[in-house]
Amino acid sequence: MTASKARSNYYHFKRRLFERYRVNINKGEYDTICEAIKSGEYSLYFKRSETKRKTLYQLPIKGVIVNAVYSRKQHNLVTALPKWLASK
Repeated sequence: MTASKARSNYYHFKRRLFERYRVNINKGEYDTICEAIKSGEYSLYFKRSETKRKTLYQLPIKGVIVNAVYSRKQHNLVTALPKWLASK
């Protein structure tokens, strides 16, 4: 994955996280969450596989449960889904 794609995913996730949950994170916090998912530490928060590449997690981020899409190919969070959309 290119550095620009990783940066783009970070900014998109950060923007959607704030827009939909009013939670703000920095790059270090984002990297820590991505690494925890990759290493299996967040397996308890797994909800379902959407496709071969994308997985939906319900993650606690700063005290808020966030519906987040993780890319197994790129090993990072792609977006934060609205609360109502992830329940379908």
